[in-house]
Amino acid sequence: TTQDDVRTCSGFAALLNALTRNSKGLRSTGVVAVSCRHELFRPNGLGDLQKGERYRNVDYVVAASIRGWDIRMIKDSFDIACEWRKGFFARIQDLPEEMRPAVPEDEWVFIVPKFHIAAHKESCQANYSSNFTPFCARWDGEHVERLWAYLNGIASSIKEMTAAGRWETIDDFCSDDLLRLLIEAIPAAYDHKADFEAFDRRLRQERPHDVAEWEAMLSRWEADHRSPNPYVLPKTTTTRADVQLRYFMAENQAIADGKRASHDGGPCSFIVLGMEIRQARSSLAAQKKTATTVLQQVDLHKRAAPLLHRLNQFLDLQAVYMPRLASHTSPQPPPTVDTIYSYPLHLPSELAPDIRALVCVEGLAQIEDDLQYAEACEALDELRHALRIRTSYNRAKIKNVTGQVLNTRAREKQATVDEAVNAAKQRYRAARLTLMQLRGAGDWEATLRPLLDEDIVGLNERALTREEVAENERIRAMGGVAQDRGVPLSGVVNPGEGRRTLSWIRYTASTQATSSADGAQDPELRDSLRVEWAKAKARAARWVEQVRLVDEEMRRAITTTRHFAKQWNLRRSRRQVQADNNPSRLDEELDEGLSAYADEHCAMETSIADALEDKWRFIRSLASDMMDGKPLRLDETPVTSADQGIAVVQLAVDTDYMVNDQDDEM
Repeated sequence: TTQDDVRTCSGFAALLNALTRNSKGLRSTGVVAVSCRHELFRPNGLGDLQKGERYRNVDYVVAASIRGWDIRMIKDSFDIACEWRKGFFARIQDLPEEMRPAVPEDEWVFIVPKFHIAAHKESCQANYSSNFTPFCARWDGEHVERLWAYLNGIASSIKEMTAAGRWETIDDFCSDDLLRLLIEAIPAAYDHKADFEAFDRRLRQERPHDVAEWEAMLSRWEADHRSPNPYVLPKTTTTRADVQLRYFMAENQAIADGKRASHDGGPCSFIVLGMEIRQARSSLAAQKKTATTVLQQVDLHKRAAPLLHRLNQFLDLQAVYMPRLASHTSPQPPPTVDTIYSYPLHLPSELAPDIRALVCVEGLAQIEDDLQYAEACEALDELRHALRIRTSYNRAKIKNVTGQVLNTRAREKQATVDEAVNAAKQRYRAARLTLMQLRGAGDWEATLRPLLDEDIVGLNERALTREEVAENERIRAMGGVAQDRGVPLSGVVNPGEGRRTLSWIRYTASTQATSSADGAQDPELRDSLRVEWAKAKARAARWVEQVRLVDEEMRRAITTTRHFAKQWNLRRSRRQVQADNNPSRLDEELDEGLSAYADEHCAMETSIADALEDKWRFIRSLASDMMDGKPLRLDETPVTSADQGIAVVQLAVDTDYMVNDQDDEM
C-alpha cells in the first residue's frame, strides 16, 4: 500500500494512520482476518500485520484460508476493495504455487461492505455494492466487524504474551441461525418481488421502449462495470468546477506555448477569487451583526484576517487583468479589517458595458459569465436536493412525531435543511443577478427564471396562502419558529389540489430533452424512473437469492452431517475387516471400545441430521414454493424440495490494530 494508492479513492483515514503507525519494538501491529458469511473465521484465516495493512499480508491470509477448497466463485468484501483489487491477480502469482488460488479472475468479485461504502467516491459505490451485485443475496460484508467486537476484548491480555501463547489464545476465541434467516427472507422476497413486478408491469405499459433500453443497459453494466451505470442519475448540469478545469487547462497550455506570461494566478483564478471573497464577506457580515460579546468579536477578527489577505491578493491580480480600471473609478485606500465588508471589488459584472470593454483583458467578462451560469445551475440542483430532503422530513414528522420533546428535536433537523434551502436560494439569486448584469435580458431567462419565495416548494407540497405567510411573519416577530414555505400534502385529494402546479424548478432541470418512444419529454423523470426500476429489480433479486442461498445451505448442512455419520460407520466397518483378516492381532477390549465410539458418533450425527430435517422441513417447503413461483400458503402440507446450487464462497477481509504483540526484548 502506498500513499498514492490511498489517494485514488476517498483518502481512508484509518489506512493512512496504519501506514505511518509506530511499529518500533513490536512483533505485530495487528491482525488480518478472513471470515465466511456465517460469521465464522476461516481455517488459517488469521495472520499478523507487521506494519499497516500491507497488501501482501492480506493476499497471503486470503489465499491460505481457501487453500485446498474446490471453489468456483468468490465474493470478497474488504473496506478498501476498490484499491486492494488493483494488481491482486499479479501479486498472487508471487505466492508459492500450492497456495495460488485457482478461482478464475472473472469469478472473483470484490465488494465494499455496506457500512463502509458510503465513505467511498460515487464511482465506487455502485460498482462495489452488494446490493447491486448478482448472487450476493442479503449479504452486508460486515461480519468481520461484528467478530472484532468480542475479539478486541482480549487485546489488553495478549499484547504482552509470547507469540505462541498469543496465537493459542486467539485460536481459543475463534472456535447463524439459518432458520431465522429463511423466516425473514421468504416474506421479504415475496413482497419485494411483487412490488417490482407491479412497478415493472406499469412501466412496460407506459414506457415499453424505455424498459427495454434499461434492461440492455443493466446487462451491459453487469458484464462490464466500465459501462454506464443504471443505478446512478446522470449529472447533466455544468458545475463551476467543470468550468474552472476547462479554463485552467487552456491557461496552462497558453503558458506552455509562450502565448502568455506566467502569473501567480490566471484570469479564471482571479474571477473565482472575487466570487469567493464576495460570498465569504457576506457570511462574515451576518456574523458581525450577532457578535456582541468579546469572544464573538475575537472570533470575528480571526475570520476577517484571512479574508483581508485574500482581498489584497485579489487587488494584485486586478492590476494585471483590469489594468485601466484606476482611470475609470475613484481611488480607494488600502482595505482594512473594518472596510472589507463594503470594499468595492469592481468585478466585470459590476461595471457598465462600455467601461467593462475598456478596462478588462479580452475574455475576462466571458469567464465570469460562464462561472456564474454554472454557479446558478449548481445552486438550483442543491435547492432541488434540499427540497426533497425537506419533503421527506415533513412526511416523517407528520406520520411519526408526537409530543413537545420529539417535535423540538424534529424541528432542529428541519432547521438544518431550511438553512440549506435558504443558502441555495441566495446563491442562485446572486448568480442570476450577475448574469443579468453581464448579459441583459435574453432567451437564457427561460431556463434561469426569477426565483420567488412561492417557487421554493418541494414535490407534493403546496405554497403557503397569504394568511399563512402573514401568520408566519407575526410568529417570527415574536421570536417563535415559523412554518416552512411549503406545506406537505397527504392523501390522494387535498385542498387546493385542482389548482396546485409544479414549481418551474422541477421542469427546467435539464435543457436537453430526450424523447422516448411514447412521446414523453422529461429526461429527469425518465432517469429517475430508470434508477428506481433498477434498484427495485436489484432488491427483489437479492431477496430471492437470499432464499435460494439459505435453502441450499440448509441442504448442505443436512447432507454434510449424514456424510459424517457414514464416515463413522465406514471406519467401524474397516476396523471389523481388519480384525477378521488378522484375528491373532485382535485386541477385543480395544476393538469393542473403538466400535462403541464409532457407533456413538454415527448415531449422534444421524440424530442431528434427522433433527435438522424435521426442524427445517416446513420452512424449506415454503422456500421451494417461492422459488417455483407459487403463492405463499402457510396451511399447505410441507414438501421438501431443494435445487443444487453453485459453489459460491462469500468472504470478508478486515484488519484490526487492537491485537498487538510486543517484542520479547522490550
